[in-house]
This record gives sequence, C-alpha cells and structure tokens, in this order.
Amino acid sequence: MPEAPTVLLLAEQTKQFIGQKVLSAEGKASKFDKSRLVGQPVTAVKTFGKELLICFPDFTLRVHLMLFGSYTINNHKNGILHLGLEFQKGELNFYACDTRLIEEPLEEAYDFRREVMNERFDKKLALSDLKKKPKLAIVDALIDQNLFAGIGNKIRNEVLFLVGVHPLSKVNAIDDDKLMEIIEACVTFMFRMFEWKKAGVQDENLVIYKREECPRDKMPVIAEKLGSRVIYYCDKCQELYE
Repeated sequence: MPEAPTVLLLAEQTKQFIGQKVLSAEGKASKFDKSRLVGQPVTAVKTFGKELLICFPDFTLRVHLMLFGSYTINNHKNGILHLGLEFQKGELNFYACDTRLIEEPLEEAYDFRREVMNERFDKKLALSDLKKKPKLAIVDALIDQNLFAGIGNKIRNEVLFLVGVHPLSKVNAIDDDKLMEIIEACVTFMFRMFEWKKAGVQDENLVIYKREECPRDKMPVIAEKLGSRVIYYCDKCQELYE
C-alpha cells in the first residue's frame, strides 16, 4: 500500500492540472456520477496521509491507491481503468484503487493535525493520542491512520529500527521522551523517504525492511508476521519495553 511519501509525490505530479478543466471522465468507478467531473476545473491538489485529494469548486475527488493501486500521467498501462481524467493538456489515469467524492469542506472531513507530512502536524497531540492507547503495541500504533495519517509498513519498520525500539513494545512501557523521539523520527524519515522516492533510490536506502542482516550488530534480522503484514526487526539492538 503506497505510503504518504509516494502520495505526496503523486500530488506534486498532479499539480500540473491545476486550472485545467476535465474534458472527460471514464473507467469503472461507480461510487459517484463521473459526469459531475466533466467541465470542472481543478482548483488545488492536496493529500491526507495515503489519500490524494483533487479539489474542484464544489467538491473534492478522493483517491486511495489501496494495496495494489497505481497511476499513469499522460500515458496508459495494461489493466482495467478505474478512473481516467482527460484534461485540456494531458490525462491522469488510476488503476486498482478506490475513488469517491467528498462533498463537505476538507477542514470538516479531515484533521490535518494528524497528517504526519503536513506542516500542521501536531507532535504533542500525537503524543497525547498515543498515551490514550496504553496497551497497544507500538508497531500497531504507528499505522493507526487516526493517529498517524500516512505511515505504512515500511516506515514503521525503519523508524523503530532507527530509534532502537522493539516493535512489540507496549505504549505504556515507553517513557514520554522516547515516544516523542519516535514521533520526531517518523517526520524526519518520511521526508527523507520522499526525497529518495523522487530520486528513484528508496529501496536501496532502507536499512531493515526485507534485509537479512542487521547493519548495526550483524545479527540475523527477524521477519515475523504480526497482524496482516511482516515486520522486520533485530532482537538484539531493538529494546523491548514491557
């Protein structure tokens, strides 16, 4: 599932359509009347975590790439088209994703203080939210989109390794300073990952995700399925708080 850095990059690429009107809207998307998009100008492009938000005068198109979603700009690919938008100059095509319209103002639909890559992200609020879920494992807390919009599996693996925290550590066992260190590391790492993504060098810069050996102590990396995803960690250098 694409994480916030990927969606932020998609938003940057989509901004070329700001000011342009939609000439046609095609595809299998069925949760709204696609004809509403036709003739409407794009007024802004925003994100909320893993969601791309294409704004029009009276509503917003929300795009979530889900687990296997993809997109093309000014190009096509093999596969079933979910939603294709033709503009005066160029086109934007989405595949294997979820789209819907948001009718209310975005400030009412989203709390941007909880979007990690947003300039309004509130670290103190994030800390307060974390402490309200004391029995939750930190590995699960970090992908709770109501707490940290935009964090996914790669990011939580990398951040917990960088700060030396075992993924199964319980929130209430981690002191406030360490929790804040985790929160700040999430912000820093996500913007770093965004730059890697733009340069096409993301995977080679990941240090624990899908690695076999810990770069710190050369111990075998543990790959354990926790929930629906595989978590990678070092049992020696990542401290278990309990």
